[in-house]
Amino acid sequence: MAIMKMSEDKCVSGGERFAYHFFKKHLTDDYKIYSNVLLFHKTYDGGADEVEIDFIIFHKHLGLLAIEVKDWRIDQIQDVRQDSIDLNYNRIKSNPIKGARFKAQVLKNKLEDCPEFTDYCHRLMLPVHGCCSLPYIRWNEWQEKLRSLMILNPENTGICQYTSLFKEDFVDDEFQLNKADSLRRLKSLRRNPVFEFSWSEGHEHMLDEVLGAEYVVC
Repeated sequence: MAIMKMSEDKCVSGGERFAYHFFKKHLTDDYKIYSNVLLFHKTYDGGADEVEIDFIIFHKHLGLLAIEVKDWRIDQIQDVRQDSIDLNYNRIKSNPIKGARFKAQVLKNKLEDCPEFTDYCHRLMLPVHGCCSLPYIRWNEWQEKLRSLMILNPENTGICQYTSLFKEDFVDDEFQLNKADSLRRLKSLRRNPVFEFSWSEGHEHMLDEVLGAEYVVC
């Protein structure tokens, strides 16, 4: 069972609560899950904006994965572009994979400010990646929707099997976070394990502090 660093109360949508319980049940205690993490990043005008990361999954030998969860249903999708997605009732939302990658970069920048996580050249020693999760949409449904929109290559939207978790990824006897055989982002993590980084209890406390962990949910 994964170690949950935040309370379920922070999950605001059904998709987030579903993912919370699934990660908790199906990942081992080698994984630590931070949910609804608030981070600030500097803007071009010198100010600061707040971003919320739905989930951050951490493994000391694999790094961190920032996940953007959307509990959309396939019939809500009206159009898909690289930057945005049109939903029914004239709602326009940011493309979640774009948001996940941006938030992963914010997370990376935050960790780079901590000398505990960087080498002598101030380079981050923990790989950080982003992905999106659509737990109520199957991969074949997504493909069919894109074809109906005359989008023949899912990779053109950014949301594809290599960047995203779909409904079939949340099947009890099939789900593994190290499903790197089919997910390119996790292959990258496994090809570059952080063997040279000596993880300690002090590092864990520092990561908790940076990510605002409240307590461990047993």
